[in-house]
This record gives sequence, structure tokens and C-alpha cells, in this order.
Amino acid sequence: MHLTAYIGIVILILAIGMMVFISRSSKENNRPHLFSLVAFGLIVLHWALYLFNFYATIPESIANIIFLPAWILVSVVGFVAAYKEFGNNRTFSVIN
Repeated sequence: MHLTAYIGIVILILAIGMMVFISRSSKENNRPHLFSLVAFGLIVLHWALYLFNFYATIPESIANIIFLPAWILVSVVGFVAAYKEFGNNRTFSVIN
């Protein structure tokens, strides 16, 4: 793996750690909505698949069909979840 993959993995671990820390230490005890957690999970899964070269192991024609629509879908779900979460828990919506 290259240096950028290691940096991505560190950022991924930090984002997951921040999410756990925020959900446990909230003063108002506002837990994130389930939709926001699912959106965050999809973003992390898609990013992990990209960092560990999953799309490079499958044929290029199939990878091109899968990667871009999946990335657009995950991004749209993330934006919708962040918008909905902004009223409940602003800190978690920034991470999402």
C-alpha cells in the first residue's frame, strides 16, 4: 500500500473514533438517528473498499459500472443524513 492509503486509514480510524466519542459524551444525550449511522457506515464501507483496492481486483468494465453510481448514491445519502441530523446533533452531522 502507498502512503495515501495509510493516511486514509488513519483518517478513517479517527472519524470512527470521533463518532463513538461524540455519541457517548453528549451532554444532552442526543443520540444520532439510525439513518445517520447507516449513512456513515455506507461511507466508511465504500471508502474502505476503495482504499484496499477492491475495485482494482474486479474487471475494469464492472468496476466502472459499480464505483461511480455507488459513490454518488453514498454521497447523496450522506448529505441527506447530515441535513436531517443537523437539528438533532450538529457535531455528528459535521462528521457525517
